[in-house]
Amino acid sequence: QIYHREEAIAYVQHPVLGPRMLNCVRAVATHVKAGDPKRAGAQLTHIMGSSIDAVKFRQSCSLFALAAAAAHIQELEAVAQEVLQRVGGLDERTARRWAAEEEGRLVLV
Repeated sequence: QIYHREEAIAYVQHPVLGPRMLNCVRAVATHVKAGDPKRAGAQLTHIMGSSIDAVKFRQSCSLFALAAAAAHIQELEAVAQEVLQRVGGLDERTARRWAAEEEGRLVLV
């Protein structure tokens, strides 16, 4: 589990973990791009195996899109944003927590 934005940034900058994350997000992107855009959320649930896992993926993808933007890793940011646009957009809770931590406010998990 990642607890702070610095950990997320370090993850995407890691020479092994960052490329792995990119490959995972790319794989999901390939599947959600191939289907009907109106059913992308249902496709994500099918790909992940459950609605809970689809929510977790969207939260993780949001976190890593924000981390990639902060670390100037444009390819990961672009692929993650593309997937997010198709499956409901940036997770609002994740975005609020990121912004709060960025501003130095206390973030409760």
